[in-house]
Amino acid sequence: MIRDRVPETVDAALKWCKAKNRWVEHVYYHFVWFLIDKEDRNHQVRSLMGIAKYSRGFNFDSTIDWWNIDKEEAEYWNSIKKWVNWFEESTITVVEARKTQKLMGKTEEQIKEYICTKLFKDLTPEWQSKLYQHYERYIFPNYS
Repeated sequence: MIRDRVPETVDAALKWCKAKNRWVEHVYYHFVWFLIDKEDRNHQVRSLMGIAKYSRGFNFDSTIDWWNIDKEEAEYWNSIKKWVNWFEESTITVVEARKTQKLMGKTEEQIKEYICTKLFKDLTPEWQSKLYQHYERYIFPNYS
């Protein structure tokens, strides 16, 4: 229920950090498991994922129980939060750059080189390539 309702950019960020299972378990055990009624559980998950009727959208901070975790776990979730924010802020730029490059008639290799050198420029070439492959697997298929 939680796993398949997470926004796709957040899903990609959590997978990039290899933190999705841990995050799903955290959300479930801190916010959902104690609700007895199935409808209450469903509403709680929809609210946390930002898809409830009167929701204002997804907010990663609201899915972490900051008041009931130790310092080490808070540091861990803060580092994950940075990647979630990065993916949320950067994905549209990366996707639009890819579309623009395709319209210009660039090859896949040229598009990859452009995105890696222009948009992932703060990373080493190895990490640029890994991040691009991650986008190819989790983001680009949804926007082709």
